[in-house]
Amino acid sequence: MTLTDAEGQVHDTTFRGAPNGVPAPFDGGILVDALSIDTPADDRLDSAAFWKGEQLMTAMRTLSADGNRMEIVQTVRLPDETVLTNTSSYIRTA
Repeated sequence: MTLTDAEGQVHDTTFRGAPNGVPAPFDGGILVDALSIDTPADDRLDSAAFWKGEQLMTAMRTLSADGNRMEIVQTVRLPDETVLTNTSSYIRTA
């Protein structure tokens, strides 16, 4: 994934792992120290990010039955316990 922070700095990172739901060490600086990946259904891939054992972020990716649409629901828990959720839909065009 690639992101641009508030100062305009671009950051690139990749991750991979076994889809077993078990948090594995991850070098995410001061934001994330472990990630987990799980496949709770044939059409779904979930990931979660942790800091010192606390789950801070989740992403649930669900693929449509025809394989042409994917919905992603991302949830982040901020230090003040505020929870933010973003939902994105992607449609295959080619």
